[in-house]
Formats: sequence, C-alpha cells, structure tokens
Amino acid sequence: MIDFFENDWNCLLPELFCVLTSVALVLFGAAYGMYVTNSHGVGVNQGVPLDIGIFMVRRRHSNAEPGLLCSGALGALILVYVCGLILHRPITQASCCASGFILDSLSSQCQLILVGAAFLSVFLSMNSMRQQALNGFECVCLMLFSTTGGMFLICSADLMSLFLSLEIQSVCFYVLAATARNSEFSTEAGLKYLVLGAFSSGVLLFGCSLLYGFCGTTSLYELANLSAVTWVDSITAPGGRIVSGVGLVFLLFGVLFKLGAAPFHNWVPDVYEGAPIGITTFFAAVPKVAIMAFMLRVSTQLCQMWPQMLTHRVKNTASCCLFSLFIGAIGALGQRKLKRLFAYGAIAHVGYLLMALCARNPEGVHWMFFYLTLYALLVLCGFGLLMCPARREWVFSYQGTCYLSELSTIMKTNPVLAMSFTITLFSMAGIPPLAGFLAKYFILLSAFNAKLYLIGFIGALVTVISCVEFLSGSGPAAC
Repeated sequence: MIDFFENDWNCLLPELFCVLTSVALVLFGAAYGMYVTNSHGVGVNQGVPLDIGIFMVRRRHSNAEPGLLCSGALGALILVYVCGLILHRPITQASCCASGFILDSLSSQCQLILVGAAFLSVFLSMNSMRQQALNGFECVCLMLFSTTGGMFLICSADLMSLFLSLEIQSVCFYVLAATARNSEFSTEAGLKYLVLGAFSSGVLLFGCSLLYGFCGTTSLYELANLSAVTWVDSITAPGGRIVSGVGLVFLLFGVLFKLGAAPFHNWVPDVYEGAPIGITTFFAAVPKVAIMAFMLRVSTQLCQMWPQMLTHRVKNTASCCLFSLFIGAIGALGQRKLKRLFAYGAIAHVGYLLMALCARNPEGVHWMFFYLTLYALLVLCGFGLLMCPARREWVFSYQGTCYLSELSTIMKTNPVLAMSFTITLFSMAGIPPLAGFLAKYFILLSAFNAKLYLIGFIGALVTVISCVEFLSGSGPAAC
C-alpha cells in the first residue's frame, strides 16, 4: 500500500517532532507541575472542586524550582534533538503539503539559527523565571510552540501557510508578554501586543485575500509562473492590476509589523519593557530570523511573478528601512531604561536588515544572514548580561541591571560584567574592530554596490551617530 503522505512526514520531521514533544511537555506539566493544598498543608487531588476560601494552588516546594528546572532542561533537550533532525533530515530538497512548504538550503540554515537562538533564550531565562516566580512549564511550552511556528514560517511557500505559521508564533507571543500576572506592566504589554497584533493580522489576511481573489491561487510558485504571461492578460478582473498591487502592499505591511520595523514599531518599546526580561530576550532574538527568511523568499518569488512590482516593493521596503534607522537612533536618546534602549536598538537593526534586502544582490543576502546571526548572538549576550547581578553579593538573587544610571558604578562592583557589557555594546554600535562593525560595513557596501546611495549614506550616518553617542557617555543609540 502506498503512503501518499510519507514524503510529507519525512520533509517536516523536525517540525512535527517539536510539535509532538511540546504537547507532551504540556501534558507533563499539567500532571506534575503544581498541586493543590488546603490551608493546613494537606495535599488534595486536582480533580476535586475547589473552594477558594479553603483551598489554594501552590507550586511544588513554594518556588517551583524542581519543576522549572525540569521544564527548562526538557525544553532545551527538545531543541537539541530538533537541531539534530534538521542536520540529518531525510529529505533536504523538496516541496511538500501541496506546495505549501518548501525545503532548501535557505530553510535549513535559517531553522538552525532559529532553533539555536531559542535554545540560548530558554537557557538564559531560567534564572529570571525562577526569581520572578513565573510558571516555568507555561513559558517553556509557549517558547517551543512559537519556535515551531517560526520553523513552519521559514518553509512557507503559500499565503495560507504563511498566515497560519505567523499566527502560531504570534499567539504564543501574546501570552508570553502577559506571563507575569502580578505585574500591571506585563498585562499592559500583552494587551497592547494582542490588539495591535490582531489588527496587523487582519491587514495581512486582507492582502492575501486580494491576491487570491484576483490571481486565483495562494501558492507563491504558482504566482511566480504568472511571469510568463503579461500583466494585463494574467489579471482578467476589472481593476485587477491596482487591487493586486494593494494586496501586495498590505501583505508587506502586515509582515513588517510582526518584524517591528518603523513606522509599525509602536508596540516594540512597550512590549520589551513590560514583558519579563527572560521573555524579552526571546522576543528580541527568535522571531526576526523566521520573518526575514520569509521576506527574502517572498521578495524573490513575487518579484519574479510581476517584475513591475519590483520597483514598488523596493520603494516600500526602503521607506521602512529609512524610518527604522532614524527612529531607532533618535528614539533611544531620551530613554533611561535599558530594555527600552534595546527595543529602539532592535528597530535600528531591522533597518540594516531591510537595507540588505533592498540591495537585491547575492552579497546583500549573504551579509544579511551574517548580520542576522550576529545580531541574535549580541542580543542574547546583552540581555543575558542584564540579568546578571550588578554586585557580587547579589549573585543568588535577581538583582539585574534595569536603568542606564546603574551602569555608572558597575565597573567598581562587578568589573567582569562591566567589561563584557561594554564589548557587547561596542559591537552593537559598530565600533571597529569588532564583528558588529564588519557586519554593518559589508551591508553598507552591498547597498552602495546596488546604487542605493541615499540609503547607504543615511545608514553610515546613523552608525557614526550611534558610535559618537555611545563614546560620549550617553550610549543610548548604541543599545
């Protein structure tokens, strides 16, 4: 008997493994993560109806340390196995699920970067979750599910798979942002992210519906095949040329919102500040890899589909690139909280990534992924250092650095942390001879080679401003 889905299972083996193990971890956490006791400390079965006045739910050993460590270790182990499955995937070049997903070298490399960033995020956030009394099983499971959504998004070759993968990732982010239930800032961050994210999802879905309604397909490859037909003949409905262009613009705007590019950046500083710092680390490093990989696939396929849309796509992306560079550098000047500084720095870094995407040349793509990998490592290092104790006597308590003013005395209280943090910020700012300088230099070079002189000049100017601001002592733009 022939199994028509055998190749699909083999192609999506890492993703399916991550889904199944995440569900198993949810069940494990539900069964063993917490128990119910009465006011005298006597254990009660969770199946018994609860009277709020008599019974209360408590985690094991009050701080849930064994459960948190167990969930963190299991989550990290799952991600390690996922990396192994990606490296030893049975099928490396294929199109599966009715051309909804595609496997190639681009998807495999981006998935490795994504899973590696998720592994480091889970590892770094364990201590802060323990000190802030967060539910470890919930956070780790949501991180795994969002990582799975990002893996599917990287392989997406269809508008429907794009929307579903992006929403799997986004819904997990909404919940993660509001994980600290006792913090009004976390609740505010989750609510803002939910409302604005729902609006962006509606815009993206509306763009996809316009493309499907006037082209008759949702597959990017089938849309690319329309390049063999002239524009007027391929769009037969009245006004199809204009409406399909509007659909592409809505699609681009919806994805750019998820990426946090300006002028769709309003949610980024509030969510970064309100979410727990371990969750913010995950926000800053993981989703950008998946979204940039898909944007590269969409830009290549849709520009093959309609060469006339290449100019419009570059103009829209270049506008967002310039806005991101300016807002990322200028918006950080008045900030005093380090997480908000990193948020505006993330907006500026998105501008550099979009600059490489606008270059439309092989070297731009190559350095874009180098910059993306380096940015993920630097962000993980920066937030990991922020979670470190500023004083040596605080090593067993959560006393991380929160404000910019706290960095003034950190050299005396913890010299190793101060030097490490300085090197990380120097690399983020693009100060030679660190790796961040090389990444920005080659991205600017690719922009100049593509004759994008205005974007390249503004990018170089923003880089110089960031370096000068950081070296002068204020340092906001470098964050």
